[in-house]
Amino acid sequence: MPETKHDFDCVVHLAGDQILPNFVAIRQFSAPLHLVCVTGRTESQVARLQQVLGASVDVCSVRVEPYRIPESVEAIDAAISKVAAGRIGFNMTGGTKPMFAAAFSVCNKIKGFPFYVNTENQSVDLLMSPFSSRPLLPAFDSCEQFILLSGFPVSQKGMWTDEMESRKSVASAILKGGGLGALTNHVPQITKKGKNEFHFKRGPFALDTQMDGKLRLVMHNQKMLLPLTPGTSSFLKGHWLEEAAYLVIRDRVPNNSVVDLRIGLQPEWQGMDSTLGPIQDLDVAFTDGFRLFIAECKSHKPVQVEIQKLENIVRTFGGTYGVGAFMFPAGGNLLALERRLSISSNLCAFCGPKTIPAFGNPKTWQIGRLYQ
Repeated sequence: MPETKHDFDCVVHLAGDQILPNFVAIRQFSAPLHLVCVTGRTESQVARLQQVLGASVDVCSVRVEPYRIPESVEAIDAAISKVAAGRIGFNMTGGTKPMFAAAFSVCNKIKGFPFYVNTENQSVDLLMSPFSSRPLLPAFDSCEQFILLSGFPVSQKGMWTDEMESRKSVASAILKGGGLGALTNHVPQITKKGKNEFHFKRGPFALDTQMDGKLRLVMHNQKMLLPLTPGTSSFLKGHWLEEAAYLVIRDRVPNNSVVDLRIGLQPEWQGMDSTLGPIQDLDVAFTDGFRLFIAECKSHKPVQVEIQKLENIVRTFGGTYGVGAFMFPAGGNLLALERRLSISSNLCAFCGPKTIPAFGNPKTWQIGRLYQ
């Protein structure tokens, strides 16, 4: 494959139902111009690609007929004829079979360089003799790129805060201890009373105020001090699990394996009735540069409607190769959940503190598996 400053003078791409493969392909090879062959269904992809890629990359559309080879050959040929002669790459990854045939015909005619982006094997394959392959380069710099490419704006960037950092040891300790049990159900009552002093005990858990205004949390005889901040109530009611999950990924996964990590990343509806409210935020989202991982944190065993919802969210934003996971502290009888996950195409789940090491190694997550 060309290895010069500009790999190609132009690259032709075929737009299909998924926008992510073309974004990945554009990030593999530098070129002054990228021509995306689109249909009526896919023409909106060009604007999204240009938005995320920025002004440094020029992306233009070529309208083709998805099931008419002669018309598509003519359209692609006409578009390329306007480009200065040189090396032309052809990304054969997307589009319909007739679009593939049309692009391949033009490619042969002008002696171009056809290639295929193999996302599953993380390789770029040159489709000509002699056949060659090279490793796929990381394409994504942030989780936001997945959201924007899917056609949704981002309302909350989901960044880790100093407030969260101040209680990181508490979040990690609660996760290792198996959760807060019934204590979480009483936090709203404590907060609403607005008292300066209170004490609550339930089983192995206790919560009370200290002279310095901090909260003392006792869990299985382990005593911890928690700073009183605006987010303390939501933290005790369940947000501790999201923060603990974030910390597992941040502190256990090698730095070069996670390109971007977010907590509470919030997509929003665009061009729709605002009364629909925001889309469910992504509790913990991260990318390794190739795929989007989304972890949904629950205080209980996930039920069918929650499983379907996360499957759809992962598919919408992460595409075919997106990965989703549930994390929950305990769940009783898990047989039904285990059976449901076994038929999922993009989810797995982690139950209990014993699964922390497995959760902290996302490259080995097995789709369809319940870790416990």
